[in-house]
Amino acid sequence: MKASFEDFIKVLNFQIPWSEANILFVLLSGLIYLSLILLVLNAIRTAVMLEEKNSENRKKIYGSVFKGILFIGLITALTIFISQIISN
Repeated sequence: MKASFEDFIKVLNFQIPWSEANILFVLLSGLIYLSLILLVLNAIRTAVMLEEKNSENRKKIYGSVFKGILFIGLITALTIFISQIISN
């Protein structure tokens, strides 16, 4: 199978099923999606830790911000990812 950047983009966007794609492209795509999920989880963890440490100072500077937006973003990303895998 000839490897090209366009094929990698198609694998990354779920236009080509992972079962039919180049194994290198599948591994890279999986690594990219895993990195994004871990990045969001780290942002949630950091937000919770900083909230516990600096709750009074943060409220003075930023006001109260709904941290649930991070969870909503994570659930949305996971839903899109899983629906794309299932549809292929």
